[in-house]
Amino acid sequence: MVRKLVDQSEVRWGGLELPAKTVQTRMGHSSIQVTFDTYGHLFPSTDEGAEMAAAEKALFSV
Repeated sequence: MVRKLVDQSEVRWGGLELPAKTVQTRMGHSSIQVTFDTYGHLFPSTDEGAEMAAAEKALFSV
């Protein structure tokens, strides 16, 4: 499954919250895609909240 991440996402990096572009620059990645391929699991997905709300509604609705 491929998750789309927004450019404004921030990652917890050594206790700091950094934008993806900053991580790309500091790590010397040639593109933002390299950063997301390497560290994408650390960036929040834009739709996790909606997915969780839908799952809770489906599980707990009577």
